[in-house]
Amino acid sequence: MRARRTLMGGNGPETMDPDEHGRNTRVLRPLVEQAQSGDDEAFTTLAGLVGDRCLAIAYRILRDVSRAEDAVQVALVAAWRELPNLRDLPMR
Repeated sequence: MRARRTLMGGNGPETMDPDEHGRNTRVLRPLVEQAQSGDDEAFTTLAGLVGDRCLAIAYRILRDVSRAEDAVQVALVAAWRELPNLRDLPMR
């Protein structure tokens, strides 16, 4: 059974159904598209949804909380700057 989380959106709860790879594409794709259009709030929501996971991965690599937080911050700033160049790649 796949994990299912609920988050509160502007119009009530939205379900987050991970695909077979654990990605929540039903929620993430619209947020990415909104962020690409310049919606700061959509990017903030997106960063909130993926931030903890990114921090966990960075910590496993760096073994230092402060360095992991810095790495995630740098990655999110880079993601924000590169949003206009983001393109959808086919999934394997």
